[in-house]
Amino acid sequence: MAGLALFTRANRFPFHRHPDEPVKVAQLQTGDWNFNHPMLLLSTARLALAASGTDLQDPQRVVEVGRWVSAAFAAATAALMAAALWLAAGRFAGIAVGLLILSNHQLFELSHYLKEDTALAFGLSAWILGLALYRRWPGRATAAFVGAGAALALSGKYVGALAPLLSLWLLASPRGTASEAPAGTPSAPRTRRYVPFLAAFLATVALVNAPILGHREHWESSFNREVTLAVNGQGGMTRSVPHTIYFRAFRDNLHLALWGFIVLAFWQAWKRRKELGPEEIALFLVPLLLMALLSFSPKANDRYFLPATVLFLGAAALGLNAIPRKAALPALLAAAVAFQVIGQPKRDLRSYWRAFQSDDRSALTAWLNTRPPGEVIVQDRRTLLPSAAKPAFLPWQEPLTPRVLPLALEKYPDLQSLRAEGATLAALCQDDYERFDLKNQRPQKGAEETARRTGELYRAIRENRQPLWQKPRGLVIYLHPGLVVYSLPE
Repeated sequence: MAGLALFTRANRFPFHRHPDEPVKVAQLQTGDWNFNHPMLLLSTARLALAASGTDLQDPQRVVEVGRWVSAAFAAATAALMAAALWLAAGRFAGIAVGLLILSNHQLFELSHYLKEDTALAFGLSAWILGLALYRRWPGRATAAFVGAGAALALSGKYVGALAPLLSLWLLASPRGTASEAPAGTPSAPRTRRYVPFLAAFLATVALVNAPILGHREHWESSFNREVTLAVNGQGGMTRSVPHTIYFRAFRDNLHLALWGFIVLAFWQAWKRRKELGPEEIALFLVPLLLMALLSFSPKANDRYFLPATVLFLGAAALGLNAIPRKAALPALLAAAVAFQVIGQPKRDLRSYWRAFQSDDRSALTAWLNTRPPGEVIVQDRRTLLPSAAKPAFLPWQEPLTPRVLPLALEKYPDLQSLRAEGATLAALCQDDYERFDLKNQRPQKGAEETARRTGELYRAIRENRQPLWQKPRGLVIYLHPGLVVYSLPE
């Protein structure tokens, strides 16, 4: 409950601020699923909407219920990991990982969006708890728990397929089961492990992803699209692989105060590698596999690292628990939690809490409304000002006096075409123009000419010119995306 209370604070910002949330809201309103992801998040959100009697015609109410579901997955992630480590290493380890997860800024941020990231973290945590239960009490019921947890991980995001694949190996080995079980408990034969595991896995996958079953061709098309994006990149841009983005994600999402505990945990695990139980193997192996897999995809985002963050926090708790001076552990844990909450400006929980309290797009709209009459604005894709191009959003957006061109800036070939449309101001978002400044990104094959033309247009607007208005990018990029307004050169 504490986690749910924390993760639902300041989560009522407009649904159209996040570029992906309106699409998910529309799916929840209509039941017309696009199947870009497995269905754990949207199936659960649809149940929550039905149970709460929410008016499906109100997209803001729909997104807020969906964000509560994301927050519930985040809170449950902390609880499940606490239970798993309590079983694996004792009460202190369970308490430590619960507090470390609750005070982590990345989970706090991602719990505020109607997105699948916390659903994946929840599924992996349920799977690891199942492995811990199976280690302690091997049998049909706990093997089924492992299967259900693996199914939830797969149903969170496709990369959750690591859970069922690794389960086939982890359940094959009797290591860490019979020796940990109560006296007289025999190790389960393989058929007694796999039959309940597979039955629970298939039943849970079918239950959670029921809408997919009647739309196989649509799902295959969407799945192939997601694979293409993962392999080739998106937005017309790609990058060389493997890349180091997720090493930076480790640095940014796991505070320096925890690194020593994480290293200690991995060192201890290596020393006792022949004694590790299945839940410990999963906890140490999965984040490394995730980092490796993600580093070979040109489609990169900090949020994809969330499951690794959660599992590395589990390793930090185990490292803390391994310190010989047990009397010092409560003080060390309190210090680690405090450091995550207030100890590192711009990367701690307090900074993210504050970032959710304001909205730069609202500030931009208010400033534009003070401009002289007759201004005409061209914006790029992610500036997201009120526009006739998206009339469905207009009833939910602040009124904007200047006219906004219906086409995004990327659709125009040059400055002359913008002037021909009467544009006087360019409102730009860092997510869009930054792509053309980064040396580690390049156009996809076949998109070189479009990228060259758009990059030249951005340079013509920005180079050697002072902005009329600017807000730098902040921690919560959907509220503080890095907005800037230029007058168009003559």
